[in-house]
Amino acid sequence: MLYFLGAWCEVNIDECISMPCQNGGTCIDEADQYHCVCPNGFFGPDCETNIDECLSTTANKLSNK
Repeated sequence: MLYFLGAWCEVNIDECISMPCQNGGTCIDEADQYHCVCPNGFFGPDCETNIDECLSTTANKLSNK
């Protein structure tokens, strides 16, 4: 369900207009909200968090010793 404004409900409220997705994320306009599809290496509601592959690899190597 999308939300609309106007005398004849002809104007869609686009939550993606402010470009909330960061780091190259793609915004999907949904009913009264938005959803970001994050590129590889990023996560979070707005793709704001960088996944540090080096840090997780180092942690795994250290825990396996």
